[in-house]
Amino acid sequence: MMDKARQRRSRGIALLMVLASLALLSGVVVEFAYNSNVTYNLAMNQKEKTQAYYLAQSGLAFTKLLLKYDREARRLASQASSRLGRNFQIEPLYVMIPISSELLRGMATMGNADAAAGGEEGAEGEEAEAPPDEKSQALGAFNLQDSEFLKFEGDFSSEVIEENAKINLNAFLTLAPTTIGYERLKSILYHLLLTDEFKGLFEDRYRGAKDLVQNIADYIDRDDAQNEPGGQERGREGATGGGLIKMKNGKLLSLDELMMVPGMTEDIFQKLKNYVTIYGSDDKIYACRAKEPVIKAMILAYTEGNPSRMEPLKDDNTELLTQAYDAVLNSCPDLQAMANELDRALGATTGTGDGAVPGGATPGPTSSLTGSTTTRGTPGTGTSSNTFNSMLRNDNTMFSLIGIGTVGETQVRIKAVIDTVNANPNRWTTLYWRVE
Repeated sequence: MMDKARQRRSRGIALLMVLASLALLSGVVVEFAYNSNVTYNLAMNQKEKTQAYYLAQSGLAFTKLLLKYDREARRLASQASSRLGRNFQIEPLYVMIPISSELLRGMATMGNADAAAGGEEGAEGEEAEAPPDEKSQALGAFNLQDSEFLKFEGDFSSEVIEENAKINLNAFLTLAPTTIGYERLKSILYHLLLTDEFKGLFEDRYRGAKDLVQNIADYIDRDDAQNEPGGQERGREGATGGGLIKMKNGKLLSLDELMMVPGMTEDIFQKLKNYVTIYGSDDKIYACRAKEPVIKAMILAYTEGNPSRMEPLKDDNTELLTQAYDAVLNSCPDLQAMANELDRALGATTGTGDGAVPGGATPGPTSSLTGSTTTRGTPGTGTSSNTFNSMLRNDNTMFSLIGIGTVGETQVRIKAVIDTVNANPNRWTTLYWRVE
């Protein structure tokens, strides 16, 4: 009896050990499977990220190629304009030909479908068709689907942002407060902030825009004084109710630094960053590709700087402002023609008029920022010209390129800012590069 009882206890212990071992092994197997699955997913994610990265690089490379040929196209258009005696304005190649592998695949598919339809019609007709080898040669240049070029996983695309068509804020660093260009740049920013896009973002629209423009200029320019038109100083910059706010007095390295400027809010910044840049060597703007609010702000600032030749244009005079805007754009890319047509639209006079200032000086800007007329020095005092074509660039050399690579649900964006002033693309300068 005791032997049988002992046997039964032994069998029970063995059963428990087997069950415990099975449970332990199951946990090990589940853990191993889980770790294997995680490792596999990590490896696949890294694979897709690497593929997407190089696809984004491809997007940048193709965009640089378009920029190269766009320069050649503009050169040919300029030659044609000279021969025919009229201006030819062409859309940039990077606008007419968007870089997108998905779009190329779609075009290739349509080309294949058309080629197949043409082959069927030829088989049914009575006319003799070309030999197969000749037909394949004729369609080979357009049949991208049959080439190795598009046979890769994922897609690439790109975006081009024209930095020279924006307002260069870092120009405040190079412009002395006593120059026309300094005050004119402030005036352009001021009128930009008065457009409907910024409506409701200031408690006091006019006062708020004036103070923000003054703070942006003070934050960047070299001195530590609040500069009024004509170079007059009004106390220490950054002065508030009881102290001083630290100004950078240096070049902005990123547009995000604008959030450090007193009076700047997130809502204002998100809209303003579409019209301003930190890249460029001066305050001139490539108006032929600038957005409408920027061009209209330039026109308003120009009329303020020439009160002796024309009536300063008001922001709410939409009819005349639209006529002036059309006059500028329709004369692109000839800078002198743009200036002449603008003067004609504004009814500008050619003389100094009654607004001339005695003593050899000429009247400076009638600033909306202060409501006062400043006096511009005589030639040779370091001041800049106040003609409209002196505000304009005749080329577009600074670009922000965004290459986008997509594989599955993984997307990689690469942003590069390049200066294409050199005629040799191999010598283009990269000013900024980042994987986003």
